[in-house]
Amino acid sequence: MKEQPTNHTGGPLLEQRFRQYLSAFDGKKKDFSEVEHLFDALSHKDFYETTNNSQQQQTVSREQTKAIHSMYFAMGTSATLIHYRRISLHTIDISYHLFNDQLDIVVRQLSSRMQNSIVGRSRCPVGKLHWTTMANNRLRLMRQNVQPYHI
Repeated sequence: MKEQPTNHTGGPLLEQRFRQYLSAFDGKKKDFSEVEHLFDALSHKDFYETTNNSQQQQTVSREQTKAIHSMYFAMGTSATLIHYRRISLHTIDISYHLFNDQLDIVVRQLSSRMQNSIVGRSRCPVGKLHWTTMANNRLRLMRQNVQPYHI
């Protein structure tokens, strides 16, 4: 009996989905409903994100993430992929640059994958520009009653 090869990584499909979603951040202002199907294809139904800073760890839900992404799309945010690397069977190291008139940050995340979707992400600090911008955005997001974090 011939043994069937097992595809444990599922990588190409997930990377394609991530690149499609990131390319939607093209600098044009848009409603999140136009790209929500891309987010849904990329993010597992139990998706969460954890941010770490020097004082506390914060977990953000899938719905909170959608609200923040919605704000970024409404601001006409652009994104440029810096790197996408699978570093283990279920972990991906992703870095990208987000920018618009009010925001200019580099984001680095370690993402956990399950069933060809991202189920969890942990944000990693990327220099002073990231933390300065994050502090300024926290103030703006708090005024809008949105949980402060970056994607």
